[in-house]
Amino acid sequence: MIPEVTSHWNISWQYDGRHYCEYDFQTLYAPCCGDCGRFIVGRVINAMQQSWHPECFKCINCQCELANIGYVKNSGKPLCKQCSAELKGSGKAICYKCHFPIHDGGITHHGMKYHPHHFNCYKC
Repeated sequence: MIPEVTSHWNISWQYDGRHYCEYDFQTLYAPCCGDCGRFIVGRVINAMQQSWHPECFKCINCQCELANIGYVKNSGKPLCKQCSAELKGSGKAICYKCHFPIHDGGITHHGMKYHPHHFNCYKC
């Protein structure tokens, strides 16, 4: 996938021997970011069954970028190794809904942890 400048204001993308305008190329081949929802052209981070821009894949606790330092999954959410170690040391889990630490009496449902006030039955 190599972008080519075809005129002063037009960029075309070549893929599999075919040329595409930027819009068609993104629509057909570019994944969408799991955070911002925009197309990803360039470096893609594939983690947690989603694609991410490197700048969008962040620790849910401290907001540091995880693309180059790795991550730990906690209740289905990405944490940097430092925040994960701090939470493990404190014995706290991360709420799946609000992404903040659970201090007292969390609820676990299908492997995900919630604050009691954030767990709502979808049938009630």
